[in-house]
Amino acid sequence: MYTEEYERRTFPIRDFLLKIILVILFIFLLIWLLPKLFVSSPSKVTEDYSPLLAQIFSQNLKKMQDAATSYYTDERLPQNVGDAKQMTLRQMIAENLLVPFVDQYGKACSVDKSYVKITKMDDEYLMKVNLKCSKEEDYILVHMGCYTYCKKDICEKKETTVIKDASVPAPAIPQSSPQKGGESLPDVPVEPEKGPVPTPQKGKEYEYKKTTGAKMSNWSDWSAWTKNVNDYPALDCSDSDPTCVKKRQLFSRKEQIGTYQKAYVVGREEQRQYGSYQEKACANFNYVRINETTYQTTNVYGTVSSITSSSGSSVGSWVYSGTYTDFIPPQDTAGVHYVYQGLNFSCNGCSGSPKYTYKKYVYQGGLTNVTAGSSTTETLLSSSTVKNTNTSIRVTCANVTVKTIPVYKTVTVYDKDYHEEPYYGTVHYYSEKTRTVKEKGKTVTKWSDTPNDQTLIKQGYYYTGNSRDK
Repeated sequence: MYTEEYERRTFPIRDFLLKIILVILFIFLLIWLLPKLFVSSPSKVTEDYSPLLAQIFSQNLKKMQDAATSYYTDERLPQNVGDAKQMTLRQMIAENLLVPFVDQYGKACSVDKSYVKITKMDDEYLMKVNLKCSKEEDYILVHMGCYTYCKKDICEKKETTVIKDASVPAPAIPQSSPQKGGESLPDVPVEPEKGPVPTPQKGKEYEYKKTTGAKMSNWSDWSAWTKNVNDYPALDCSDSDPTCVKKRQLFSRKEQIGTYQKAYVVGREEQRQYGSYQEKACANFNYVRINETTYQTTNVYGTVSSITSSSGSSVGSWVYSGTYTDFIPPQDTAGVHYVYQGLNFSCNGCSGSPKYTYKKYVYQGGLTNVTAGSSTTETLLSSSTVKNTNTSIRVTCANVTVKTIPVYKTVTVYDKDYHEEPYYGTVHYYSEKTRTVKEKGKTVTKWSDTPNDQTLIKQGYYYTGNSRDK
């Protein structure tokens, strides 16, 4: 009885202790798992995507470079050495060269601190493309010029591939100055000719040759530059090769290749008649309506319509008063009329715009404002109108009759003329120098079981590429 009662009293304490132990173990397990679940993943994600983020920045730089290359055509380039032109990303977007883009963090790049700058060097252009974004700023330098492989006015400089004569092995162009003609005839050892090295085959032997003692003349001077109308390729070869008897170098530049008629159009304001209307007015006066104002005249105003570009003297009441010449065209007024004569460039190179010349005519008939409601002293109002008028004429006269009144308006006209302008293009040139073989060398032939016989090669032989059965 005692034992059973005692055991019943101790079971609740043991159960409680077990629960405490389980809770502690669960807490420790959470502490161990949480860092692995929430700490390691972000670093892994950052590491995995970092190359992609860098690629986005580089792509944006390249977009700016490509847009600037297309924009800077010949007429937009700086002209003098040391001159530079700059365009911000904001201007590039405004010119529709680019659309706004964001950086690798989803934020817009600076449109004012990001820019493209192109500078004229001695014989090329240097373009700097600078990109400033939220957390990063960097730039690239691009060498630009007018090269033979450019498809536009200028393009990015790249390594030029020299087109070689099929019969002449061609190493890089020597940097030394051209040799002048002379009497000395140096001995020219022949360097091994580079050919394909096939895999040795059983039952085959391979040809090797060595040429010694060839005597060559000195190189001639480079010839004068000649236009490359036949599109000759560049030629280069080794001075030690007795088959090398001609070299050719190429050169290209921008120059005038012709002319074309460039159109110049300029707008200005001119008084032109566009209709007429009838109204009762004084029989002894003439009238004209200009830009909603009615004037009384002593002479016929409408003779302005008879003035042509060939007129050089007064026409009716319009008196010729000389010529007007300026960069800005003149504007007609109610009493002054201009007739276009042509354009001219007063000084070549001092301005990109021409001067415009006009004949000037001044109206001598007098213009008195008689529009209803004006400050004129005439007070008699005509009784009615016959056709199409919104205003009446204030006149003082004994004899009133129906007048046909011409209507003039200030309209915008465009004077157009042409001027012969130079046309530029890329012109290609070539220059050559030659030499002759004064004395042929001696050629020795040997055969080997391998196309890569180092023993023969060290002795000065070269594999010709020929083989034969043993």
